[in-house]
Amino acid sequence: MDSMKSTKGSVQRIKQCANDLMVLMEEEIVVHKEEEEEEEEKEENGDICWDLMGRDLILKSTFLFCDLTNVLSNAPLHHKANLTLLANNFLFYIDELGQTVKMRSITGMKVCYQDAALALNQLMDALMLLP
Repeated sequence: MDSMKSTKGSVQRIKQCANDLMVLMEEEIVVHKEEEEEEEEKEENGDICWDLMGRDLILKSTFLFCDLTNVLSNAPLHHKANLTLLANNFLFYIDELGQTVKMRSITGMKVCYQDAALALNQLMDALMLLP
């Protein structure tokens, strides 16, 4: 019984954290696109923005990893293989997204964001099937 409550709580945190992360990345893509169109305003502000985005990505992905580990350890056997594959896929794209943030590549960030969003949707669909 406690593992079911723990799993449901983890699924809710995964949903919220992943949603926050995707919204943050989408907003940053829009902000950087607008900055590119307006020329470079202040490089220092841009550096701070990239650094904060990178730190937020690391923090949220750490929480996602912990909650996904909890869900996978408590998942029914017939769901584990698929959930593991989807979670690994999502975390791979989050890692790729982190790398593009470190490189400060808005183009790479757009591609990785789309891949991560697709992987997240697939993962969330699978998580909703858990009892």
